Amino acid sequence: MNAPTHLVNALKESGIKHVAVVDDAFDCPPMSQDDWGDVSEHLVRDDVRDAIRKRAELEALYDAALDAIQNDPDADVLTLFSQLLYAAYVETFDPRFDPARHFSRSAGDNLRAVQPILQLLSEAKEDVTVYRIGSKDQEILKDRASQIDLVFLDFYLDPTVGADDPPDNDASMRARHASQEAVRSVIEGRGKNPPSIILMSSKSVGARAA
Repeated sequence: MNAPTHLVNALKESGIKHVAVVDDAFDCPPMSQDDWGDVSEHLVRDDVRDAIRKRAELEALYDAALDAIQNDPDADVLTLFSQLLYAAYVETFDPRFDPARHFSRSAGDNLRAVQPILQLLSEAKEDVTVYRIGSKDQEILKDRASQIDLVFLDFYLDPTVGADDPPDNDASMRARHASQEAVRSVIEGRGKNPPSIILMSSKSVGARAA
């Protein structure tokens, strides 16, 4: 039995039902007005339209989003639509939800780092609910804390901190603090039955995580 299969089986047998993956890779990359033209061309493709029809949250905003691209690129509906589109992309990695490859180009390295964990969890999806939570989604984490049994947590919870940044500069320290706050939210939400927490980082953080 290979390691991924062993881990999936262990997850299924553990009784764990709710897993949170908390990582700044789930923060939706912003789009500028220069991006919307290519995005619009992508969204009107037949195969993309078919994919959007299958997701009610996207279908409900689709027409309003296309209208806003043409007439009001600063409209709130575009922010919400792009966030929902990105959520669909990080759930499925379906390129139809990646307009003009904007998401894969903007968040590529971070997403590639977390993708193996998501793929592993997807193999247990019939038994486990996975929450994908970004660095700006702390309220969502608090709301669901009582349900969460296992947390995969980005040690440096800030999209501006790169793999090559010094681990003890100001930005890295703020990112570590954000990670600690996320841990606190989940632990407090579970009361006397805290979840298991697995830290993730592309840096060597063993001593700092102790």
